[in-house]
Amino acid sequence: MLTDLSVDAMENPTIEDLNAVMRRYMESVLNSLQTGVIVLDADFHIAFFNRSQQGFFRRMGVEPSLLDLIGAPVARHVPLLTAPDWAEARVAVERATTLTRTRLPWPPDRPDGFYEVSVFPIQHDGAAGAICTIEDISPLVKLEHDLVREERMALVGQMAIALNHEINNPLMVVMGQAEAVLMTAASDPVTVSAMQAIQSAGHRISRVTRKLRLMEEIQLTQYVKDGPMMVDLSDGPRP
Repeated sequence: MLTDLSVDAMENPTIEDLNAVMRRYMESVLNSLQTGVIVLDADFHIAFFNRSQQGFFRRMGVEPSLLDLIGAPVARHVPLLTAPDWAEARVAVERATTLTRTRLPWPPDRPDGFYEVSVFPIQHDGAAGAICTIEDISPLVKLEHDLVREERMALVGQMAIALNHEINNPLMVVMGQAEAVLMTAASDPVTVSAMQAIQSAGHRISRVTRKLRLMEEIQLTQYVKDGPMMVDLSDGPRP
């Protein structure tokens, strides 16, 4: 292990030399991680952050300058957590527990990514501190979204089969009877108008059930102003 750290190249290495080599080695390990890592002191000020965290800082609009960030309060530069979250994190660290927040969107208003943030305590030579990790979980969130969509579409397909059986079959009977009445009451305009209205409504119902059967994407619409969103099954523009 020490050979890998190039210690054997030194002549009579001191404890300080060994500590320096180990520090560089650990920094190299941390910089190899895909997870963002921020080391915090007891006051939750930034003491170190790795290369991946540099990228996360940039995504959050923070220029990752060591001179600006080292020694700065972490809450000021990691807006993924709110002020109450950071206060809760400090309490968790004092109690030797971990605070985790997941599926955090960024930017909050129109997110292009989702993140998981964890803060957990460290203890070394009596100096308390914490480590904050940030992980991009956007691929996992997208996978979950795709799975939910597939499950919903499978349910829609099952509903479509049921509707076609429970609605279209009796609908054909109704439309057939309307056609028969039209043939026998062609001289009665009131009856003709009523039967034509029945046929028009029947054709519309048939188009709606067909749209449901062929639906590839669930689309929502607001049928009533200020009302709840509903699945759009309309067969044409609404007045």
